[in-house]
Amino acid sequence: MKTQISALCAFLAIAPCSASALAIGSLDASRSYGGSFLEGSDLADLKSMILADGHTVVAPVATLTASYLSGLDAVFIGVTSSDFETNGAASAEEALALANFVSGGGIALILGENGQFDANTNTWLAPFGLALASNQYLWGGTWETSVDPLLSGGVSGSDLGYYSGSTFASGSYDIYATLNGDAAVVGKAFGSGHVYATGDGDFLYLNDATSGYSQTFILNALTAASVPAVPLPAGLPLALGGFGVLALTRRRQRSA
Repeated sequence: MKTQISALCAFLAIAPCSASALAIGSLDASRSYGGSFLEGSDLADLKSMILADGHTVVAPVATLTASYLSGLDAVFIGVTSSDFETNGAASAEEALALANFVSGGGIALILGENGQFDANTNTWLAPFGLALASNQYLWGGTWETSVDPLLSGGVSGSDLGYYSGSTFASGSYDIYATLNGDAAVVGKAFGSGHVYATGDGDFLYLNDATSGYSQTFILNALTAASVPAVPLPAGLPLALGGFGVLALTRRRQRSA
């Protein structure tokens, strides 16, 4: 029977899945606040981490279209222009294209800011049932303490580093960080994809320890998306059935 068991173990052995490189796009400076977009100066460190991990950063665009998104695995919506400017809001066509992209398996990373940005940011969050609701004039916040892979690399339980950001209205989502007891960083599955959103962008580019943990969270989200699911071997049910018959036969032989 040891021979049969060894064969089963060999059959079930599955090589570890390696992460694949992702293509990541974003909005450009014309739709963003200052340098807080993926190709901007504020997020240069995050971009460097993404590239160092083997991913590709695709040239940003002024308008998000289905055609542009079709060439991406993930899209980064940085801090958009403030509510005093209309160019930061998503058009109906952009919101639909983004929703379809994520539903089809894409990843959306959306950064919020303080209350002066909420209206524009919420146009990007609305397709996913998310909304920023309250401005928190506070410094701090904490990443959740969890073994969740998205909180690995020192993120779990560390300081968040918010600075006068917004928090999320109640809803159906996973909470990754809180500020004053309210949800500050959230995520949720949407169709076959995922969306991750923050109520502030400062903590990603303050160039201190908190920035490093926050950047690691973004990288963890991309890594989770880049590891393909391992399909069940097609012959597994048949193999299990066969080994079950062998075991039963051996038991009967011993009883005879």
